[in-house]
Amino acid sequence: MDYLKGKITKIKNDEIVLENNDQGFKFHLINLNQDTFLINQTIKLYITVFETEFQKESYGFIDEELRDAFADLVQVRTVGSKTAINILEKFTIDQWMQIVEKQDFEKILSIKGIGTFTAKNILFELNKKYFHYEMNNKQLDVYNALEKMGYKKKEIFSVIKLLDPKLNLEEMTKISLTKLSQLNYE
Repeated sequence: MDYLKGKITKIKNDEIVLENNDQGFKFHLINLNQDTFLINQTIKLYITVFETEFQKESYGFIDEELRDAFADLVQVRTVGSKTAINILEKFTIDQWMQIVEKQDFEKILSIKGIGTFTAKNILFELNKKYFHYEMNNKQLDVYNALEKMGYKKKEIFSVIKLLDPKLNLEEMTKISLTKLSQLNYE
């Protein structure tokens, strides 16, 4: 189901119940401003279902783009519905896309509940999905090695993106170190 159009029969905290064809459908909403919605008002919600082995919850969004961003986030390993909600409540869609495109680790790490591992996963997966950039295993190994050496994540990404994926691990590391040292002297 892409969307559901129905009449609001209940509003409570972050939940809303829509009636459609004499059936009530309960959804969690992000950024629910209860003043915006009224009982008996007819609205259209874009729908997604988040399901794990422990829970199954339906989420409704007034905006299709917001729904799609939520669905993309919860597909990332280690990102659950609460983390996705925290992200989408903190940033607009445009801000979020810029964060992903620019590989802005600091902004992602500023979100409650997100550590380095999850931030890496988010940036790898969503950058690949939105901007068609994939890291191969060698590039990922170089990234991890440079990170352990204390280089900034943002700088590492900017250098690794320029590497020829056909190079061997040693060549990639050597070129990355050279480029990073040039960045630090500029």
